[in-house]
Amino acid sequence: MLKIHRSYTSQLLERTKTSFHILSDASEKAIGAVVYLKTYFSDNKVNIGFLFGKAKLAPLKGHSLPRLELCTAVMAVEFHGTVQESLDIRPDSVNYYTDSQVVLGYINNTTRRFYTFFSNRVDQIRSLSTPSDWSYVNT
Repeated sequence: MLKIHRSYTSQLLERTKTSFHILSDASEKAIGAVVYLKTYFSDNKVNIGFLFGKAKLAPLKGHSLPRLELCTAVMAVEFHGTVQESLDIRPDSVNYYTDSQVVLGYINNTTRRFYTFFSNRVDQIRSLSTPSDWSYVNT
């Protein structure tokens, strides 16, 4: 019998703090997001573990890279809810990362109106996260 140790489930009682780190990315061929759990302990040890990830093929036509990046940002905020509900983990903080400055511009923009496609996705992202939760990662 094969056993895979999931350190985040056996050590959560001993933790002092937990945080989700959720990365999203898109290319012309695929979109995807991944969730990591960072656990801090009282003896100053830190454990980082993979929780969840998913990738999808990008549509062949009709979507620009900014549209695909925005879709992965939506995927990222949805994954937060999925993981939190499935594992019954309430993190102390949630951090989202994207390499798209365009997406960060959409999320942080409160004055400009967007086309319906963008507006719906930005509203969904803002309803499940705050702009300060998002960070840029250079690629």
